[in-house]
Amino acid sequence: MSVFRNPLDDHVRGAGIRHSAAAGIEPFRSDFPSEAARVSEVRHRLRGWLQRGGIGSDQIYDVLLAVDEACTNAVEHGYRDGPGIVAVRGRISGSDLYLSIIDRGSWEPVGDRPDPRRGRGLMMMRALITDVDIDTGAAGTRVDLHTEIRSAQQDSAVFGDNGADGW
Repeated sequence: MSVFRNPLDDHVRGAGIRHSAAAGIEPFRSDFPSEAARVSEVRHRLRGWLQRGGIGSDQIYDVLLAVDEACTNAVEHGYRDGPGIVAVRGRISGSDLYLSIIDRGSWEPVGDRPDPRRGRGLMMMRALITDVDIDTGAAGTRVDLHTEIRSAQQDSAVFGDNGADGW
């Protein structure tokens, strides 16, 4: 008999327990040239990593959308004066997902008259991910995303059985 309490016996905490697929999953690491066409390759690799981590399809969709936005911003804004490398890092710790998108480009403050057709990416990321932190300066920009992981079963219970498709 184990001296450790089985979390599945705890009906409150047990409801959110994921499959053990995330146990031992290696951190995600991807560096890519700052080209818009390369963002989809990173998104594809990240989707596979998130699936191996036991994350439900609806949450994967949310995470991919937020990461796609952060990567696109790094490509468009961080390296507008020339090519560079965008780094995406991810790790799963317990029931938490941490992702960082890092560029070493230059930051340009928003002008006096922002384009009304743009500028909703940060708002969208904050709607999809629990914690969004952006640090920008002379050394580049780092976007840190943190959210609690919902399992596939939780996604199904909350959003129905249809799951997110398409990305």
